[in-house]
Amino acid sequence: MRIRKNAPWSNVSKLHGVTPFLTFDPGSLEEICEAVRDAEVSNVRIRAVGSGHSPSDIAVTDGYLISTRKLTNVLPLDTLQLQASADPGSLINLEAGMTIKALNRYLEQKDLALLNMGAIDAQTIVGAISTGTHGTGREQISMPGMVRSMVLVAAHGKIYRVEPSNGITDPDKHTETSIELIQNDDFFYSLLINLGVMGIIYSVIIEVRPRYWLLEKRHITKWSNLRKDLSSQKLFEPDIVEIAGTNKEHLARGITVMINPHKVGGDHLCMLSKIFEVEQPEGHLRPKGRSKLSQFLSDLPISYWTYLWVVCNRPKLVPKLLNLVIKSTSSRILDLSHRVLHAGSAYIQNKSSSCEFGYRIDQEGYLKTIEDLFVKSSELATLYNLFSSIPIGIRFTKASKAYLSPEFGHNVCYVVTPALVEQPGFQLLLNSFQEIHIRNGGKPHWAKITNRIDGRIDLLQKWYPKLETWLHVMRHFNPDDTFSNGFSDRLGLTTSLVRKSYLLN
Repeated sequence: MRIRKNAPWSNVSKLHGVTPFLTFDPGSLEEICEAVRDAEVSNVRIRAVGSGHSPSDIAVTDGYLISTRKLTNVLPLDTLQLQASADPGSLINLEAGMTIKALNRYLEQKDLALLNMGAIDAQTIVGAISTGTHGTGREQISMPGMVRSMVLVAAHGKIYRVEPSNGITDPDKHTETSIELIQNDDFFYSLLINLGVMGIIYSVIIEVRPRYWLLEKRHITKWSNLRKDLSSQKLFEPDIVEIAGTNKEHLARGITVMINPHKVGGDHLCMLSKIFEVEQPEGHLRPKGRSKLSQFLSDLPISYWTYLWVVCNRPKLVPKLLNLVIKSTSSRILDLSHRVLHAGSAYIQNKSSSCEFGYRIDQEGYLKTIEDLFVKSSELATLYNLFSSIPIGIRFTKASKAYLSPEFGHNVCYVVTPALVEQPGFQLLLNSFQEIHIRNGGKPHWAKITNRIDGRIDLLQKWYPKLETWLHVMRHFNPDDTFSNGFSDRLGLTTSLVRKSYLLN
């Protein structure tokens, strides 16, 4: 195993970085155990990192760092250990460092596909799962919901295979002698979204499905109209979809909205995207993916730097420019699932940060939040000439069983509020937006900016009814804070800090 000294690391947005004492590049489960034991002997913390896509400090360590860049293999699936009810054809066993992009490429070759995914594919699969990446669709599970089994290296280098109570492994056939099998709902649904503080996940077994096709239809509308359809639930009714000359009634699989936070011409311009699952196109109907030219132009650094110059030097042009961006989006896309779900524009995403909060769909807190964001954007523009420079986004997601998920127990609407990290004043934008989210009852997406809930264990208790259980599971796997870091410290989720509260007395 290669061990590097004083090797700098930073996340993609360059907002957070660190030069750890040692960086380990394990290529196997055994080498992860070795690195964890080394950290414990040296009495330092250790943290795993993936692609560094999160704009937050969630992956930053003040001790040792484990890179997962060599852990990118699809592993053999031991079918002899599976329950008779498990379907080996729908299960994939993979190491923690594989990116979603690489996994999609592998699955496409096997005529398989992910059940769902987020709008980008740069994250490692385990990084996306551990922070609760959700994707879109009121009836589509988030990425943690795909997991059926996890292999975890915890305190003292001990290895666990963790599954729900009705897990896919038959306990009577479990032959991994060095791995303890835990089939327990509390352990599994705590570990699903673990924020990296329960140990180092080496591998996961996820459920996949045969490949499928999606049709995305986009059209431009105004907030005044869209709000009525959201409030009345009309937006979620079936649509008539035309494909191959045939009209059929379809219920949208996923709904995404982009909204200009600034009013232009008396209203806020919106792009409404609806995604439908459709049958595979016939030979004469060629797939239509996202415009390669528009993707190429949006990913050019010069496009970003030109826009940033306008934001910094001609900020009053931003509202109208955002309207042009929204109007330029493709109107119809038909392709394999992962190509439709992936939104593109990686360069500008890497140059942005965001806060994102989930709201119950059966309540209208998210609608109030969006309109409060309009007001705040107008105030900041008036007072400081500081214009929110990226559209507000909303997505809808199915309820989850993961204990620390914003959608635990109910369907949610996620509202994301981004900002360019090189725009002067972007911290003020994100802090102001976070305060609106918190005031209106939103729950944070853990991979995004969360600094306004520092030390607010009272909020976490209010938001997450299974928090105490989650903390007990964390203490089981991380009794000595080996896997804690500044992120868990500031949120009050570090074992030594939690012990001081009544939660673990």
